[in-house]
Amino acid sequence: MHGIKTRIANLSIKERAAFTVSGIILVIGVFGGLVALSNRYTTKVPISGGTYREGIVGSPRFVNPVLATSDSDNDLVSLVYSGLVRLDKDGNLVPDLASSWTISPDGKTYTVTMKPNDSFHDGQKVTAQDVAFTISKIQDPTLRSPLRVAWDGVTVTATDDTTVTFTLQKPYAGFLGQLTLGILPQHIWGSISDDAWQTSSYNTEPVGSGPYQIKSVSRDRTGITQKFVLKAFPRFALDKPLIKNVAVSVFADKSDAESALRSNDVDALALVDPGDIDTAKARRDTIITKPLPRVFGIFFNPSQNSLFADPTIVKALNLGTDRQALISGIFGGYGTALDGPLPSSIDTDTSDFATKQALAETLLDKDGWKMNPATGIRQKTTVTTSGTGKKKTSSSSSQALEFSLSTANTPDLEQSAQLIADQYKQLGIQVDVKIFEIGTLNENVIRNRNFEGLLFGQVVKNDTDIFAFWDSSQKVAPGLNITGYTNKQVDTLLESAIAEPDPAKRATIYQQVTAQLAKDAPVVFLYTPDYIELMNSRIHNVTIPPITTPSDRFSLIYQWYIETDRVWNAFLTH
Repeated sequence: MHGIKTRIANLSIKERAAFTVSGIILVIGVFGGLVALSNRYTTKVPISGGTYREGIVGSPRFVNPVLATSDSDNDLVSLVYSGLVRLDKDGNLVPDLASSWTISPDGKTYTVTMKPNDSFHDGQKVTAQDVAFTISKIQDPTLRSPLRVAWDGVTVTATDDTTVTFTLQKPYAGFLGQLTLGILPQHIWGSISDDAWQTSSYNTEPVGSGPYQIKSVSRDRTGITQKFVLKAFPRFALDKPLIKNVAVSVFADKSDAESALRSNDVDALALVDPGDIDTAKARRDTIITKPLPRVFGIFFNPSQNSLFADPTIVKALNLGTDRQALISGIFGGYGTALDGPLPSSIDTDTSDFATKQALAETLLDKDGWKMNPATGIRQKTTVTTSGTGKKKTSSSSSQALEFSLSTANTPDLEQSAQLIADQYKQLGIQVDVKIFEIGTLNENVIRNRNFEGLLFGQVVKNDTDIFAFWDSSQKVAPGLNITGYTNKQVDTLLESAIAEPDPAKRATIYQQVTAQLAKDAPVVFLYTPDYIELMNSRIHNVTIPPITTPSDRFSLIYQWYIETDRVWNAFLTH
């Protein structure tokens, strides 16, 4: 060693520099070789760890599956609670708290067997009695659960700790999807009076059996929740989540949430505007898009405006609606044009819009609606004759082609309404756009059927949902057949579809429903927008099932991961 030091000391400056460089190259080469060797004979695998940071808009009030109303409520519910079943990556229903289920031949009885050892976050077992209790509280009219209509007429019986039976009044092919409902712990909520449910602290510090449990809740000086920190629940029914912690930051409005995303204070934000996608691309974020199960359209109420009883007028409105212009102008192209009542009713008509617009003008001309050059609005003159012989007199009256269009005060609906009004103005149709706050629209306009035209969306979680929108039995509030549409053939088709367990056979039935709706023309179907989420690329294995509600994005969060390690291939289980 002393000899080596002496030789180095006798080297010239140039020789020392060359020796040093050679040493560095040797070290880098050895290190690189080890890395290459490691990469060749090891595999990167996910490990437990890390914190995922989600931003949500609006402070959750009811992290409670019975009372949840807002998107922020449901986001936390999906993290904290488990249902009997859960969505997989393809949108199929797979066991969660359940281990299996059977359906009676008449389609009216569902018997679910639960796993015997699943527990809530406080260690108490989840039983069939908890399931029956949860649904009984949904059905309790004093609690005014938003899910009450969905569970009306369903009898729930816990026959033992692990067996629960659901009995329906009539077959409903989409019922299994309702079993994603989060289950409440009866040992906690059973001791809380109905009067205290709305104000219970368990609404914001909940105990469930889902993949994550509450670790801490931060509030400002006024008591408004600012942040939830959740930790992985090791006894979650489908395996312990890989991400150790989830931090959910609450923002007052969307602009604040988007600013936090841009400044990297949160990893992800759901329901972002298309305009943020360019920023995401620049940062190399993961961009997640899914069609939303929301069918937007213009719904006509002939009882408020007799113009809509004329199928020629509605056909002209259909032809004169440029759906692609709406999708491009409002959603940046992130949406799908529709021509039917289901999110899958994709409009495949590729005809040039100018051609369709010209056809609409021809239809209106032939129907007697002539353009008034002074006003730019079409009018129709009706001549009425009365009396007989020499006393016969004639009078004429003129009617303008105009109607009002009501919608909610959300940016996308306001913009859609104005663009549609502009498109119809080109046809010579005057549209008076009326904007309402969403609560007012629901209670005073939709519920009372107090509109001529309504621009709004129907949430279609599964195909059987359209029964509520188009069957004549649903014409009276709280039924959702808001146009008062009545067609006995459609009623028969919808009633057969709701009892049909075979999806392929239901699809055939719905094709007939769509064709009849197109013929009767109670609506102009417009589009279904895309769900858009931006996520930091450090979050891996992000699989999101088909979205029915935004909270569905968390269905498979237990499989997401942040941290990784390398394992020698010889130790991997094949």
